Amino acid sequence: MNEQKTVLITGATSGIGKETAIGLIKLGYSLNILVRNKIKAEELAKEIKVNFNTDIGIFIADLSDLQSVIEVSETIKNKLKKIDILINNAGGIFDKYQETKDGIEQTFATNHVGPFLLTNLLLELIPQKGRIINVASGSHWTGHIDFDNLQLKDNFSSYKAYCNSKLANILFTKKLAVIVANKDITVNCLHPGTVGTGIGKDLGFPIGTMVRFVTRFLLSVKDGAKTSIYLASSDQVKNISGEYFVKCKVAKSSKESKDLLIADRLWEVTSKMVKLI
Repeated sequence: MNEQKTVLITGATSGIGKETAIGLIKLGYSLNILVRNKIKAEELAKEIKVNFNTDIGIFIADLSDLQSVIEVSETIKNKLKKIDILINNAGGIFDKYQETKDGIEQTFATNHVGPFLLTNLLLELIPQKGRIINVASGSHWTGHIDFDNLQLKDNFSSYKAYCNSKLANILFTKKLAVIVANKDITVNCLHPGTVGTGIGKDLGFPIGTMVRFVTRFLLSVKDGAKTSIYLASSDQVKNISGEYFVKCKVAKSSKESKDLLIADRLWEVTSKMVKLI
């Protein structure tokens, strides 16, 4: 009998993350979630217990807070023997320039720096044949990594910050895939489709109004979760790494997203930011 696979998903209490979690529960995975809101986490745990008669692991952390990420990583390492699938799903968009207590712009911290640190700290738990999945976005096409204004302190735009962070997700995927190739671990990223999630719900006028209007006409979160579930579970991708997926297929990404020199430099800059080097 095959040993049950363990999955850890960030941002799993709503939207694509929740649908991904439920989808993997249905496939028999042992589910663990890492979220900010303990109340929502407990509500999801109750829902899963009622519907699927199984318990889930709950870890609480704020991905934009480096110390919180470090502490939760230690907790995870003490409680889990392995993580067969790590899904970096959590993300956000913020309408004003604001810095975390670590002095990092909020969108960049939440969408790139936090997941970067978490993944590196948990690598020792990911076994051979393990999978790391990063939820990026088609928005990366309009992103650009400017190392002289990496966090958009000059000329901040919430949309630009989001697009840049999603580009960073892909560059992170490309670089990490090379680093872990000799460990027989795969790393892939995806665009879930243009999905009507809760992201952007707290944005002000005019961006927030536009986002809320457009989301009326978008994919359901169930459809949006399909590629994450596919990358986590399908044998068809067990030997594929470093790729960008759309609708469960390898897809074209921007020229900049494939520039390994940019990926190398972003890795180095982020590593210094989180004090890994």
